[in-house]
Amino acid sequence: MKNCTVDKGWKCEDEPSKCEPICGDGILVGNEKLPGHCDDGNKISNDGCENNCLVTKNCVCDGEPSKC
Repeated sequence: MKNCTVDKGWKCEDEPSKCEPICGDGILVGNEKLPGHCDDGNKISNDGCENNCLVTKNCVCDGEPSKC
C-alpha cells in the first residue's frame, strides 16, 4: 500500500478517495477558482462569500483568501 498525502485545501474520504475543496479555509482550489465561487476563510453567509463558497448576489470577490 502506498502512503499518499492530501494537498492543502482539499479533503478526501472513502476508498478509492473522493476529494473536494474545503470551503471556508481561505484557499482557492478546484471549483472555488471558477467564476461565481470564492473562499474567504470563514463559513459566514451574507459577507460577500456565502457558507457554500458561492459569491453573494450582486457582490464581487477576488484574491486568496477571497475579499468581497
